[in-house]
Amino acid sequence: APRGLYALLKAVGGPMALKHIGMPEAGGERVVELALTNPYYNPAPLEAGRLRVLVHNAIHGHPPMMD
Repeated sequence: APRGLYALLKAVGGPMALKHIGMPEAGGERVVELALTNPYYNPAPLEAGRLRVLVHNAIHGHPPMMD
């Protein structure tokens, strides 16, 4: 689903990066902090390092990565 949404946004010329819709790069650490202090069900454990990479990639418009 994340890759499909990314491809759709790219195809229609939508914003590809959170920074293009107002997310400051400096806000990435706050996002990670909030995710870790307010956990919700997730099939994989939340890990600070992985969340930082995810948020960094989203801020800069890099494609979703799956492992």
